[in-house]
Amino acid sequence: MSEEGLIVETHPALHGFLYDRGIDPQEAPTWRLFGSGELESTVDDSRVTVAITIDGETLMATVDSTGTVTSSSRTDR
Repeated sequence: MSEEGLIVETHPALHGFLYDRGIDPQEAPTWRLFGSGELESTVDDSRVTVAITIDGETLMATVDSTGTVTSSSRTDR
């Protein structure tokens, strides 16, 4: 998992995304979940967008150059 993925791993948006799928991030380490999902990173200027897809829905989170998640959104594919 990328450094950006690790930052997003602790963000409340990911925890909510997982809970909505019946996954308790306290019980199942999130790094194991991405074996059944999809994790992509896109670099754009001084930020990185991390997209995590599980069961056809995607959580996108933007991480700035300071390592802060500056935005997040969910989409259906």
